Amino acid sequence: MACVSPRRPWPGPNLLHALNQPKNIDAPLTPTNLNVFEMAFLPTGTLVFSAVSDGPPQLFITDHSGNIRSLGINESRFPSGSPDGHWLAYSQLSSGNWNLWLHSLDTGKERRLTHAACNDIEPTWTADSRTLIYASDCGRALWLTALYKRRIFP
Repeated sequence: MACVSPRRPWPGPNLLHALNQPKNIDAPLTPTNLNVFEMAFLPTGTLVFSAVSDGPPQLFITDHSGNIRSLGINESRFPSGSPDGHWLAYSQLSSGNWNLWLHSLDTGKERRLTHAACNDIEPTWTADSRTLIYASDCGRALWLTALYKRRIFP
């Protein structure tokens, strides 16, 4: 995975390398026109990633044929797919703060999870697909994060 400043050229696509087949050619995962920040594989093998081309970062998803489409979620980073493959958690920038959102991969519906004037970033799911662990600087100094655990589904 590459994280390169969007104000300068980036090195090209992210590549997939099979560790058990070292002589195989690396397969491109992302196109050269996108500067990819973070990515996550869903249990189905689908790739979700945040990237910029022109403008703010947004979320993209691939299908099994390698076709890429935008999820239409702008000012977004840090995607994390649930282990059951039904949910995508991510952070979205609004009014200068990153807050957590939940996107249904089945219906496309979205729900805001945090509403704070601070930053909640880098969500990851627990194995049961019901709880998120994420970094937050809420109640702390800017970017001095602590880990929080929040049950999303009963």
